[in-house]
Amino acid sequence: MSQHYPDNKYLLYNPKESKNNLFLNSFDNVTEKRPKNKRDTFFYNLWRQKNVCKDLLHDQVDIFHGLTGEIPLGIRKTGIPVVVTIHDLIFLRFPKFYSFIDYKIHKYKAQYAVNNADMVVAVSEQTKQDIIDFFGIDAEK
Repeated sequence: MSQHYPDNKYLLYNPKESKNNLFLNSFDNVTEKRPKNKRDTFFYNLWRQKNVCKDLLHDQVDIFHGLTGEIPLGIRKTGIPVVVTIHDLIFLRFPKFYSFIDYKIHKYKAQYAVNNADMVVAVSEQTKQDIIDFFGIDAEK
């Protein structure tokens, strides 16, 4: 997107530094953002799941795109439009391969994301149908 729409600014919110370069930083319009304080750095999952909303507001984000099938809790309160990409719902299709707690966590996050996003991107027709079937989401969304 940064290459095709260079007039836009892209902020990549990443909770912790990686050993490998996860992003192509060769574009001037892409910036990686991390937690701003020690508490959020230490409790990076809390930052990723909730506290990042403060940073989104501070950074005056125009639109948030959850790339991994989840969005921060409370993001609707920010007024920022939300898009989420759902890659698959394998944990719902084959729950026997997941522990009870992992199944519950994945299901909660996915359901919260599709219910609270303004738009849902499904990576395939099968995933689209699964989202409709499992969560009752309108196909137009």
